[in-house]
Amino acid sequence: ISEAIGIPENTVKTRMFYARKRLSEEMKLRGVDRGWP
Repeated sequence: ISEAIGIPENTVKTRMFYARKRLSEEMKLRGVDRGWP
């Protein structure tokens, strides 16, 4: 992904971390608990 869009690998990792966290929070608000951190 980082090569395809021309950004550092760690930037991709950081953005993915926060995206997963936000998705998890949104799912919990809607009553869906997938059991992942």
